[in-house]
Amino acid sequence: MDHALFVDNFERIFGGTPGADAEAVWALIETASNQGHGTMLVIHRDALGETARLGDQAVRIEPEPLPANALAAATSIDGAILIAPNGDCHAIGVILDGVAGGSGDPGRGARFNSANRYADQHRSDCLILVVSDDGSVEIVPQPRRRVSRSFIEQVVVEAEQSAIEPIDYERSARLFSRAEAHQFYLSEAQCARLISARKIIEDAKLSGGYLSLVGWVVAPNRWLDDSYFLD
Repeated sequence: MDHALFVDNFERIFGGTPGADAEAVWALIETASNQGHGTMLVIHRDALGETARLGDQAVRIEPEPLPANALAAATSIDGAILIAPNGDCHAIGVILDGVAGGSGDPGRGARFNSANRYADQHRSDCLILVVSDDGSVEIVPQPRRRVSRSFIEQVVVEAEQSAIEPIDYERSARLFSRAEAHQFYLSEAQCARLISARKIIEDAKLSGGYLSLVGWVVAPNRWLDDSYFLD
């Protein structure tokens, strides 16, 4: 897992939390990824409150940083490890709750889907690290780098301008693919502008006897907020 990407996401969620320490949590991630079996590390803004809320679904411990040998023992227990943003562990063997039918993936394992269901309910308060048996680590929710609003607007404008006659269909396809790749950052108004420009292109292709794509759509993401932007 990319260290810089982890720190960026950690600071986006916990930047205003007193005592938050990305490097202390990163050290726990590195230790957990070297244990040879899968686990989940759940960093929650209110780890103390979550420990109390989950009740019998967790084994509470005195909040403290876990040394490597203790963390190794904790990861061998079924369930997640609940950690505060300062690196203190509050509970082990945590059974996460969450509503089924969220952003999970039926093609993935129970651990990944459990993390996604829980994250859907605590999106602005938690970051989950899913450690696979092979030591690879995934961030849930899906990590996104922060970008500038002006960059996203430039992506939209360039795609829009590719709809002006004479239309270069290959160039417009590249520019709209670029816009799709940044769809997460698009506002509702930007999505509407792209849909309108794409319709002009597809109508022109149809009138020229080319194969036309019907119903191209981009939509704003419900999780987008100001924390994903640099400016």
